[in-house]
Amino acid sequence: MLVIKSGRYGPYVTDGTINASLPKGIDPESLTIPDTVNLLEARAAKILADGDNPQKKRGGRGARKPAAPKAVKAPKAPKAKKAKKGAAGETTTTE
Repeated sequence: MLVIKSGRYGPYVTDGTINASLPKGIDPESLTIPDTVNLLEARAAKILADGDNPQKKRGGRGARKPAAPKAVKAPKAPKAKKAKKGAAGETTTTE
């Protein structure tokens, strides 16, 4: 299904996957179906030539860098328990 929409930077035609801007000076109401198909085919050819994939291209100033793998920490040895002094001053260990 071909749709002509009004976007932030002017009118464009879309087929649901590919968007093609209308050239300046062309009235969106005067476009015919063959004209819109030609615009979309030209845009698809440009996308393939540039290597862009509109489905994967997101964001602003470039692709995100892959996250560095996190270092795996070795488990720590259990801490030794401290000796407690009893009521009579005796030392006892807890287990």
